[in-house]
Amino acid sequence: MTYPNLSAICLDRHLSDHRPILLKEAYSDYGAIPFRIFHSWFQMDGFDKMVEQTWKSMDIIDTNDLIRLKKKLQLLKQMIPMDITQKAKVRWSIEGDENTKFFYGILNNKRSQLSIRGVLMDDDWVTELVQVKYALYSYFADRFNKSKPFWLLLEAQFPNVLSTDQVAELERDVSNEEIKRALWDCGERKSPGFDGYTFEFFRRY
Repeated sequence: MTYPNLSAICLDRHLSDHRPILLKEAYSDYGAIPFRIFHSWFQMDGFDKMVEQTWKSMDIIDTNDLIRLKKKLQLLKQMIPMDITQKAKVRWSIEGDENTKFFYGILNNKRSQLSIRGVLMDDDWVTELVQVKYALYSYFADRFNKSKPFWLLLEAQFPNVLSTDQVAELERDVSNEEIKRALWDCGERKSPGFDGYTFEFFRRY
């Protein structure tokens, strides 16, 4: 795509039977892209070895196993893009720019279509990045705002209650085999959280 930062807006018709088109050049940079694992990375030579060596080289001291796991995943998240970038530079120097103009054109075209040019705020079209960020933040903050707690007092007898064995079954410790079986039942390309790691990553390593 020759002009990736140009956007076109069709205006309303007034005197003519044609719609005027307003061309505008805008650079939309909303900051760093969230980290995510791509399936193609697992096919790269040396990726498995890099993950294993990086994981073993981390010397994190914490008595809580979950906190130690969380910190290791955070550090690994910083190391993986650096390794991927280095391998990409080496591959570029070896293979050159064969067909890259065509694929970069497709990528830039897709990126241009998905980029947020602006939002409507109080019936006004706003394109300033700071205002756009504030509008999006305010919208989702209102949507996901916690409602005030409402306490309902029930003074009724429940005929069906859990037995002692059922209560014990719900409160018992979960075995590692059960955790592994639940993990293996999930789709590989899906992510269990917002950190960008997929089930395939956890199952593989």
